[in-house]
Amino acid sequence: MMDKVIRGSLPSLQILATAFFVNTVLSIFNGQKESKAILLPHNFVSNCIFFKNLYAENWL
Repeated sequence: MMDKVIRGSLPSLQILATAFFVNTVLSIFNGQKESKAILLPHNFVSNCIFFKNLYAENWL
């Protein structure tokens, strides 16, 4: 049951992570945030891609 919930929520999480990443990048370019602010959104996007690939290969 939990596996289906995780697999079903991954596309939505990936969209949210990408939006968070883009918003942070735009804030950095506008001078509203420092460049180190990109680390959290980058890790979030990377983790979404990592887990999506794990589930695609049926490792989990």
